[in-house]
Amino acid sequence: MGYSSSAIEQVKDAANIADYISKFAKLTPRGQHNFVACCPFHREDTPSFHVSVDKGFYHCFGCDKSGDVFRFLMDIESIQFPEAIQRVAQQEGIQLPAPEGEEENLRTRAVLQLADTYFRRHKDQVMEYLTKRRGLEERVIDLWGLGYAPDDGRELRQILLEEFALNDVVRSGLFGLKREGDPNNLNAWYSLFRDRVMIPILDHHLQLVGFGGRIVHDKEGAPKYLNTFGDTALGRTPYRKDRLLLGLSMGLEEIKNSGVAYITEGYFDVISAHQYGVGNVVAPCGTALTSDQARLLKRFAKSAFVVMDADDAGKNAAIKAARVLYGAGFSPKIVLIPEGKDLDDFVQHHKYGSFTKLRDLRAYDVVEYCCEVMPVDGDDPDNFQTLDLIAGCFDLEPNLARRLRWIEHTAQRLGVNPNIVNERYAEILRKDRRDTLVKTNGFSLEEVAFFYVINVLTTKPLEYTAQYFEEISPAHPLFTPELSAIYSAVIADHNGDRRLQQELPLNHSPEGQLDFLNGEKKERAWKIILGYCDRGILPTIPSRVMAALLRPIPYTLDRCAGILKAYDLREQFTRGCDELHLTWRAATRSEFEIEKGRDDKGENTLALIKTYEQMHRLAEQQLERLEKLGHGE
Repeated sequence: MGYSSSAIEQVKDAANIADYISKFAKLTPRGQHNFVACCPFHREDTPSFHVSVDKGFYHCFGCDKSGDVFRFLMDIESIQFPEAIQRVAQQEGIQLPAPEGEEENLRTRAVLQLADTYFRRHKDQVMEYLTKRRGLEERVIDLWGLGYAPDDGRELRQILLEEFALNDVVRSGLFGLKREGDPNNLNAWYSLFRDRVMIPILDHHLQLVGFGGRIVHDKEGAPKYLNTFGDTALGRTPYRKDRLLLGLSMGLEEIKNSGVAYITEGYFDVISAHQYGVGNVVAPCGTALTSDQARLLKRFAKSAFVVMDADDAGKNAAIKAARVLYGAGFSPKIVLIPEGKDLDDFVQHHKYGSFTKLRDLRAYDVVEYCCEVMPVDGDDPDNFQTLDLIAGCFDLEPNLARRLRWIEHTAQRLGVNPNIVNERYAEILRKDRRDTLVKTNGFSLEEVAFFYVINVLTTKPLEYTAQYFEEISPAHPLFTPELSAIYSAVIADHNGDRRLQQELPLNHSPEGQLDFLNGEKKERAWKIILGYCDRGILPTIPSRVMAALLRPIPYTLDRCAGILKAYDLREQFTRGCDELHLTWRAATRSEFEIEKGRDDKGENTLALIKTYEQMHRLAEQQLERLEKLGHGE
């Protein structure tokens, strides 16, 4: 389903992007038609989110989110493109023409409705399983529309094909294509759901978009749960698992009224909780919790509690879910179910007292939870693995005082020196900043350093390249020893006014290698590198260099240089913060009232924190120019 390009442009031109963003972020004017704000997509204290009204565009230098008014609404509210256009058109008073593909979409939904009727008609075959093994009441089974898909899926296919064309049936996501099957041959398609309890999945608009299926009789190699396909050989289906939450359609009013949502991971965890009066429980559909799901939930809930299984997989899922929820603007808590139970076991045990019992359970923040479920001996050398996991969560909390308390709590709980915790945290901060500084096209900073050296080899004249030699040295921390050796040789050639004149001999290149060389720049690079090999600077041609010369370099020399300089500035800033952090640790103890500043030492601590934050703002301002270059602006 879509709209014509002219209709899209008409709506986009009518919208003032700042009006829509200001509902989710406090905009501060920066010039006549520009604004800055703290990013609504990730937690931060210093504004890195920029809005240009003239261009109708936004960009965050912190998380790299960018786009127009439609993309903003899609990301912030977890809606699809057509709905975003409809929202803006309605707000701007524009009458949209009928969207392209609307009729096709309606037919696909009609297929899902007929399949739903078919599954419900067969529910008697699993009533014993649902009532006795799952402890569900008949009213709940009917309320949730639970059904059954028989082991032989041919009947369902036949019924649907009597009413709809093959394309419409396939786009429901209920059928899979056999290996090497012809998509246009109906016999090439098999029923995805066989011998399974069927759970209808509705979006928050109460539209049926797919199904989840739980196997009834375990079979070797068969997955316990299956979900509707999101894509087929004949097109996309209405099912978008990364944007759906089971239970949200049922519990929407409860979540809105209470402002609280519980996130679990099992379909029957959700259904059982709702049965016994805990109506604000949701679960992802066939995936770990995603940022889109978390942002969707943030539209309706103020607080989020994670309730996962007590096994190792559940613990890891809880920590990952908490990280995602922090990114959506929550300050989530993790509830630890006692005695190794999951939420389904818990509510089946406490029945209609489940709501009170669940509310009374202790809720941990993510660091407290990590320390609680991963107890380790402070003398254990493997302690650093747990410490690194916990320290990786520190930066989720934007409030510096609470973050420092997390550090203190971790040191006490793991039985290690607080300075060790600080050092591990600082190292993780440096790595995270390296990894997140450049996200375009998915390249890491180490790869950008590599692209820089290849660009140095292939950019003429060398005098233009030499402008960066003093600012970016061969000792740059992102350079591998091989890259450093190549770069050092280039600088030596320039300083000595020497040029490598060797022709590229055929026997120096792997068989067929020359056939893939792309123009003069690549030949120049080969000549230089092979010359370094001949002179003993490089023992062999690094395989990564060889591979890079077979494909276009994605970043220009100027862009790579800007990124590397921005990285250096971040490193200097981080080292300064580390020193300030250690000074604070040496001057204070955990019993000081950091936030209240009740005594002189507490007031001194607050002054240190204020200085830290001022350094952060200053460094971010200095970085902005270089980061723009790094992002290709």
